[in-house]
Amino acid sequence: MTFYHKNINKKYYILRFLCYFALHNSIIKMNHLTDKELVSLFSTDKERAFNLFFQRYYIRLCMYAVQITDDFSESEDIVQSFFISFWEKKLYKTITDNLKGYAYLCIRNASLKFIENCLLYTSPSPRDRSLSR
Repeated sequence: MTFYHKNINKKYYILRFLCYFALHNSIIKMNHLTDKELVSLFSTDKERAFNLFFQRYYIRLCMYAVQITDDFSESEDIVQSFFISFWEKKLYKTITDNLKGYAYLCIRNASLKFIENCLLYTSPSPRDRSLSR
């Protein structure tokens, strides 16, 4: 007997369990800064603020992306790409207060783009469909 739904990736449930375990057993120590305080920390100590931002949202964003893409490894890639571009493009300079909303919106858009690309490249072309008739 499986403890997960057959249509959903097993790794999603493993990640969900690990996240629950980590958050509720204080393995991942969440800082007590609000998002506004974290945004203001980017102006004084960029590396520390980014580290705190990464620790706070990485697992949550991975879980969110898995819910959309149903692909664990691709979800990790999406979230990692987000954090890389966030740091390299210095996007922290453009955010004023809603860091969480910005992160979730970027992950949602990237996940939907991944699904769109998968559908675009895996669906048969109109020419192939006309030949099969």
